[in-house]
Amino acid sequence: MSEVFLVGLGGAIGSILRYGVGQIFQRTESGFPLGTLCINVLGSLCIAMISSLAIKYGYENSRLTLLLKTGICGGFTTFSTFSLESMNLLKEGNTIFFFSYICCTVLFSFLAIYIVERVI
Repeated sequence: MSEVFLVGLGGAIGSILRYGVGQIFQRTESGFPLGTLCINVLGSLCIAMISSLAIKYGYENSRLTLLLKTGICGGFTTFSTFSLESMNLLKEGNTIFFFSYICCTVLFSFLAIYIVERVI
């Protein structure tokens, strides 16, 4: 039961963080969902750091890792929002933004993980 509490607590923290970052980086005037892009890239960077450090120091199955990865990062990242915003861009006829949003999100998220894995 304590694991469920940790995931729930982390999810609440991650969701609050997602809201805050989303407010800082809102949709641009052109309609590009910059906030969600930043959230997903930052979330990828954070989960890579947590995973790499947990492996390096032997905390892979710890409650702290559960709180940070599943809870906070799970509540923070927004793949479902990413998918919906992508489809809305396509429905609105913003084909260039649709493809650039998907490519930037995937590319920068993988790049964030690659950089962390090379540093840690």
